[in-house]
Amino acid sequence: LDAGIKSSWVKSDNDVKFFDRSNGGNVLDEGKSNRFIYEENINAAYLNVSGKWKKLSIQLGLRMENTNAKGVQVTNKDNFDRNYTQFFPSGYAGYAFNDKHDLGLSMSRRINRPSYRQLNPFKVFLDPLTSSAGNPFLNPEITNSFELTHTFKQQYTTKIGYSRTTDNILIVLSPDTDPNSVLQTGRNLAKFDYYNLSFGFPLT
Repeated sequence: LDAGIKSSWVKSDNDVKFFDRSNGGNVLDEGKSNRFIYEENINAAYLNVSGKWKKLSIQLGLRMENTNAKGVQVTNKDNFDRNYTQFFPSGYAGYAFNDKHDLGLSMSRRINRPSYRQLNPFKVFLDPLTSSAGNPFLNPEITNSFELTHTFKQQYTTKIGYSRTTDNILIVLSPDTDPNSVLQTGRNLAKFDYYNLSFGFPLT
């Protein structure tokens, strides 16, 4: 039996300034300059229980995470404030039938948060007709995974897996508010299913 707690605090102040010096001056170009302040606090607690017998081994875990995030785009006053609490269970069960065959089943729930750049709504022009901007309303990706593993003679391993990711983050191109221009930004896809089959063996 083991347990633990963890807290992290992050403050990112990204202040990018462009100046127009074409006429010998030093004039701030507000159309290209950008300041994005992001603050994040994550508090987590976890509990793991494991046991092993002659043929059976089991491990169960549960992690709770509380996320508090706040972002301010100083240039155009865009901001967001998000608070949420989520639970992430995990588990594994393994059984050794004999000296040749072992079977294991595992499951887990994971989170992948968007990066600071993906949340920053400031537009950056890639070319005269295409711009890139972050999406402050992006949700984190949540993945639930399941995997069945068979081991033969403790050397040859076959795995069958399946996972589903909700709010999968994709970079998409869509029409911008300006006519004849395109915006590149992150969006949440409703769900993403992934299947995998693998076979591994050692070589000497």
